[in-house]
Amino acid sequence: MCVAAFPLGLDGRRAFATVMRDHANHLSPNCAWSEAAAAGALGVQLGGDHEYFGQTVHKPTIGDDIRPPEGEDIRRMNRLMFATAGLMLAIIAGVCLLSKGIMP
Repeated sequence: MCVAAFPLGLDGRRAFATVMRDHANHLSPNCAWSEAAAAGALGVQLGGDHEYFGQTVHKPTIGDDIRPPEGEDIRRMNRLMFATAGLMLAIIAGVCLLSKGIMP
């Protein structure tokens, strides 16, 4: 996801730095990696305090509060998700072709 951010004009370096710093700031060991990459690439802060059934639950934040999230971030995130999937497909296809000896 960090690499896929570059051609989209998003901040891949900040995405990687955010992943390395904030990947443990979530109860789910799977979710925080991609959430941190997305927050870093977009320059927004996710997580923090939430309210559940009238009770405030304090959670760590993910990302830097560089700018507030906006509606267009949904489109940016969709593009990042598809670019990441396409990049992974290309990597997997390349590895498969190399392992079969089809590509020199």
